[in-house]
Amino acid sequence: MTTKQTAYEKITSALITKIENTGKLPWHKPWKDNPNLSPVNLVSGKAYQGTNILLLDGLHDTNYWLTFKQAKDLGGSVCKGEKGQVITFWNMRKYKDDDGNEKTIPMLKTYTVFNAAQCNGIEIPELTAPIHDIPANERAEAIVSRYKDAPSIQRGNSNQAYYQPSADKVVVPDTTQFNDPDEYYSVLFHELGHSTGHTSRLNRDIKNVFGNHAYSKEELVAELTACFLCKEAGINTTVDNSAAYLKSWISKLKNDPKLIIQASGLATKAAKHILNQE
Repeated sequence: MTTKQTAYEKITSALITKIENTGKLPWHKPWKDNPNLSPVNLVSGKAYQGTNILLLDGLHDTNYWLTFKQAKDLGGSVCKGEKGQVITFWNMRKYKDDDGNEKTIPMLKTYTVFNAAQCNGIEIPELTAPIHDIPANERAEAIVSRYKDAPSIQRGNSNQAYYQPSADKVVVPDTTQFNDPDEYYSVLFHELGHSTGHTSRLNRDIKNVFGNHAYSKEELVAELTACFLCKEAGINTTVDNSAAYLKSWISKLKNDPKLIIQASGLATKAAKHILNQE
């Protein structure tokens, strides 16, 4: 008898499959992104968020996605033999408590989408690169400056990068110590991601996390925050995805199916806090 997978297990399984097939973590890219937008729904024009970005980004040359029904409604069809990508959405389920009060609870659900390139009879809009008036590193600095209640940032005079909650301080090596400015900003954004967990900000449980090399939930939150901010700045991380590193994350995702969903949700909040978009 086959046990039905939960929504969390479906998404985690899909993410693990992507890691195993590409040999890379979706949030670590040692190359420049295609200058097109993040994955968007072709019909609604809305950009996908959080975990869905990790699942959809980079799978095809176009970032336009749609459901089977949407393709049919547009007068097209999904090509025979093409496999869709499972993604998530939150369904607000209403119920009444013991006192008869109506309440809502978010339920994680999944559905399948197809890339526009997997369809026939669908007109794919021409994508053009966004025009930026300033270099990527200046866009990254602009993101740092938008962090209104930011911790103090100590740059240089250190061979370590860390966030110190007790002093509310981020420490990063000097830019000259990095081979590529992308790496520097990825590290800085990672530590700023940690800083959003301070009690004066988003108040996450960040005790006993810093100062060790264990891949904890908070570490994943900070990594994903850096990923989202780098994408906002038009740059990407250049971390070497070793086999051991990949194996470590696959093991953690398998052991805790809810990890990636919870962490990406927290990382989205962290990135928005830094971007002053709350």
